[in-house]
Amino acid sequence: MTPPAWTVPQLNDLLINDALHSVARLPVSAESWQRLCRVAASAASPTLASLVADIEALELPDRHANWLRFSALSYLTGNADYFVKQAVFAGTSFPADVVMTFLGLVWHHALTKRPVHQDFIRLLQDVSAVQLQRNVASAWPALKKAARSRSNRLRIAIYTPQIISPHHGGTLFTLNMMSVVAKLGMECEAFAAQEVVVALESTYRGCPEHLTSPVTIVESLVLNTDAQIRLLTANVDYSLDARYLEIRQAIDSYSPDVVLFIGLFSPLLHDLYTRYPVVGLNVHALPPLAPVDIWLSADETADTKVWSNLPVPRLQHFPFRFWPPRQEMAVPVNRQQWQAGDTAVVMVTVGYRLHHEMPENWLHELQAFLMKHTEVHWLLIGLAPALWPPGLLIHDRIHLVPPQTELDRYLAASDIYLNPPRAGGGGSVAMAMALGLPVLTMSGSDAADKVRSMAATSLEDYFERLAVWVNNASVRRQAGEQLKREFGARLDVSSDSAQNGFLQAC
Repeated sequence: MTPPAWTVPQLNDLLINDALHSVARLPVSAESWQRLCRVAASAASPTLASLVADIEALELPDRHANWLRFSALSYLTGNADYFVKQAVFAGTSFPADVVMTFLGLVWHHALTKRPVHQDFIRLLQDVSAVQLQRNVASAWPALKKAARSRSNRLRIAIYTPQIISPHHGGTLFTLNMMSVVAKLGMECEAFAAQEVVVALESTYRGCPEHLTSPVTIVESLVLNTDAQIRLLTANVDYSLDARYLEIRQAIDSYSPDVVLFIGLFSPLLHDLYTRYPVVGLNVHALPPLAPVDIWLSADETADTKVWSNLPVPRLQHFPFRFWPPRQEMAVPVNRQQWQAGDTAVVMVTVGYRLHHEMPENWLHELQAFLMKHTEVHWLLIGLAPALWPPGLLIHDRIHLVPPQTELDRYLAASDIYLNPPRAGGGGSVAMAMALGLPVLTMSGSDAADKVRSMAATSLEDYFERLAVWVNNASVRRQAGEQLKREFGARLDVSSDSAQNGFLQAC
């Protein structure tokens, strides 16, 4: 008998069926669910639809099995509604490692796939992010803050979830605020539980998708002052619950007058808020997704009632976030390395998630613009060649540049900062403003909060303004000079206004 000539699709169907059979027999195996996702990732639409229906039809009474099932379904379909269904199974018995791995992935999807703030907020609300953090904190033993003799100087404890390097927004803001506190003559210590690093995170999800564990670059953690401030990061060899206990005890031993939280969310805040006054400075243009007494908001008219099930913070207008780069150090790199002559117009975009953050319709319009304007070059700083977006053509005037420690030198060599329609990008936008670079960005984003009235209101408006800036160097320079003045007036955290504002909040 002649054996059947298996085609690749038939073989793939067999692999999918085999993988599905494995998860049905042992649905608490994360590795089995991840294998199913991998073999099904390239399946044709009818096969994938059938598989999704089969997975949904499985009767899995176990909480952990259903947690993995909906994790896999969110990956296979790209539908965030499955995150919402997954969250239902996160009981109070789940350790912090499981919950924070999940919330980190949800945050990543909200940031990269929902650039409009309301959509970003909705997903985090729908997965009950506040309650999930509360569940984690409710399992911890109660602590009493240590008594200490008072002094005439305010004592500040800064907490941020993760310390990496100044290229990371939360780390940059933490270093900047440590410098501000030192300039004010306050006592200060900073703490981080390194919440993004979870040793066994692959066992807590049913999909292959995960956040890369960041590596802390210790030598990059430099303050803008000669003051010495202690920064305690938890030992990542321990579980998150153990790390939270370590940081809680360390903060209590320090016994601050005020806790400054820098970040979006952390279960730790649900504990600290009950024992200390808390000031919050978010990395996004939203109030923290955690309880704080005062929110340092860049927008004085911002809505403080964004998150349900949280106390409404008092708004303190505080747009200051960024230490100005030293102008004498921002020596432009040589543009000739990209064959960009003196008459060329160099646009620059910076980011480490650009493969997720450049929408297809925006890329399509931008590529048409590049074809029409042959004097324009585009630098993409931070986009890895392996992650080249399928909607982006390969062109001799599109240049990929690896992440740079001297980013200011690349910005100084450019003519226009081009920000995609995305939630983030605020840090590089602020640096571009400080260097006098005109910034083009869409409204409704963190970057728009920096440029305010100069944000484009539509894609049509966006590309019309880009054409003006490319064709008219004088108008381009005027826009850059205006934004440089805006940086000095509203964003410069080294200013007296920033110090006075922070002192008032405390």
